[in-house]
Amino acid sequence: MAQNTPQARTPRAQKRHPIPLGAGSISAELRVSGKPVHHGLLWDLSRTGACLLARGALELLQAAGHELELVLRPSFGVAEPVTIPVATRWCQPEGHQTFIGLQFASRALPDNSFLVDFLEESWAA
Repeated sequence: MAQNTPQARTPRAQKRHPIPLGAGSISAELRVSGKPVHHGLLWDLSRTGACLLARGALELLQAAGHELELVLRPSFGVAEPVTIPVATRWCQPEGHQTFIGLQFASRALPDNSFLVDFLEESWAA
């Protein structure tokens, strides 16, 4: 069951695109005030937010008084990492891992990053 959040949990208005796991995965690092606090994989992506699958049972991350950033790196290729300011919207533990719903602070995914390919209907083609 999802933990309480600062705002009610509502679905993203933008379509969510699942990210492949395994060889095509995107590693994710969540930072608070520039310091890494959680590592995991990008689970899904939209133009305005993302879902992170993090290792371990985590407490909901509050951004109050801290800068919260998501750093994303492809598992292969030479694309530059992408750092996006985010806010936590929800957190749901599932066994030994936790799903974390994030909203991009700028309300938009950077258009010049490797991530935009994953927003295409046929990114794997």
